[in-house]
Amino acid sequence: MVDKASVFGGRVCRGGHAITVAAKDKRIKAAVAIIPFLVTGKPSGDAGAIIRAVLWDSLKRKFGAKAGAIPVFAETPGEFAVMASDGGWDWMQGIVKHAPTYRNEITLRSLLNLRGYLPGRLAKEVKVPTLLMSAKADTITPAAPIADFAKKLTCKSEHLEYPDSHFELFGESLGGAVDQTVKWFKVHL
Repeated sequence: MVDKASVFGGRVCRGGHAITVAAKDKRIKAAVAIIPFLVTGKPSGDAGAIIRAVLWDSLKRKFGAKAGAIPVFAETPGEFAVMASDGGWDWMQGIVKHAPTYRNEITLRSLLNLRGYLPGRLAKEVKVPTLLMSAKADTITPAAPIADFAKKLTCKSEHLEYPDSHFELFGESLGGAVDQTVKWFKVHL
């Protein structure tokens, strides 16, 4: 189970964390943000049902109940989960082969905690060379806000846009993304 993770609308925020750390930690010399979550957005699952579940869970916890959880990935579109698109289920199935204790769930409290997490507001604070990668067909973390963020950066930066969907970038195109990351760090570290 993931608790207090930065996940909303299926966006595991490692790319957003890269932006946040690059902006806040003066020890950082260069950054790469792959499909960075920049703003709190709409879940790819049933947003209304997720919001109702988050609010109901918050109320129950005020009266001593344990934190509730929901699935992260939906097996089929329309199922109740945070991520119900872009091939998340298939991608997760491939990953869990190597993670036998993985549970397909996230606490509702984690989703509530994301309200103020907005790495996209930090463009002016990022002072290190930053490589951004996005996927043009991504419906989970759309490419347009990443391109807009790249334009706001005042540091040396580059934005690479792959033609893929969200999980294709972490699947078929992962080798290319890794190669670009290594090149970026070789030049800037």
